[in-house]
Amino acid sequence: MVVATRLADASFEQWLGQINSACGRFCAKTLAPGFAGAIQEFHTHALRLSVVDAAQTRLYRTRREVEQSDGCHFFTVFQLRGQSVMEQGDRQAVLSAGDITLIDAAQPSSFTYQQGSRQLSLLLPRSYLEQQLRFTDLPCARRIAADNAVAKLSQQLVLGSMQNTQMSRLESEAVLNAVATLLQPALMEQDEGQDSHERIFTRSLAFIDQHIQSEQLRPEWVASEIGVSVRSLYRLFARKGLVVAQYIKNRRLDLCARFCARPRSGKSWPILVMTGDLPITAISPPPSKPVLASHRARTASSICNPAWMICQQIVRSGKSDGKHNKISPVKSCYGELGPRKTGSSQQQRR
Repeated sequence: MVVATRLADASFEQWLGQINSACGRFCAKTLAPGFAGAIQEFHTHALRLSVVDAAQTRLYRTRREVEQSDGCHFFTVFQLRGQSVMEQGDRQAVLSAGDITLIDAAQPSSFTYQQGSRQLSLLLPRSYLEQQLRFTDLPCARRIAADNAVAKLSQQLVLGSMQNTQMSRLESEAVLNAVATLLQPALMEQDEGQDSHERIFTRSLAFIDQHIQSEQLRPEWVASEIGVSVRSLYRLFARKGLVVAQYIKNRRLDLCARFCARPRSGKSWPILVMTGDLPITAISPPPSKPVLASHRARTASSICNPAWMICQQIVRSGKSDGKHNKISPVKSCYGELGPRKTGSSQQQRR
């Protein structure tokens, strides 16, 4: 048993040493009994490729390993067999046979292999991709699906290049350039997809702000107006750690709080109160004369019982033409419209 353990450890250390020689500095650990690993290197002029077999292990690079390695390239990973989980930053790509992903050698990363996995890793110099894509925030650790035409062509090109041992330097450089060119549409499509999500999210926020005073403002209405399903809208907000209905509520209360913080002009104004799903009800302007405590209590109760509420300040023009010049939401709270101590007012009334 001890001999078997030592042999397994020696096999693991040998495999890790080969990984470090071919791909740069990595750390590794086994996940469970049954580790298996092998590596084959192919090096022809500008082409540097490795076929890595792994099972029950995890490869990873911390900032320390990155600093000890050459970060001037990307790992272009082609999944040939089995599955793997490729992680970098806050992104994760679960690869199956035929899938491709891109990993930045200049950033920490983690690769997990539960069952038997075979990958082909092409070291693609950074300059090739940056010339093609013309932006630096490359979409790493994102899956390019096996059924993508670009994925199929790229894999065929790289596998075919491995069979050509007589390739010249110019030909090897042409292969790298071709791979970068083929990957360009898939990488840009993923980046544009993220931009599209951001645009839809921004439109959602703008629509909510524009209709913040409407009692019809619901997730279903927002989704319908911006042209997405309700489920997609919830997913957009979930990516930001938000819930649509909760955001609307908090946004209203935030705008209310801002209005309450403004200095009063001394002018009287009518208020409309919208309480949850209830219709809008009118509340008279703040009285200039003392009122009975019982009346004030009833008024406060009518507007403060709901879990949340919105007031709309309607500032009319100098002449009463029936048109509203401005509508801005304000917060209804006990401090502004709620119960007050009634002793002084009762004395004045008496």
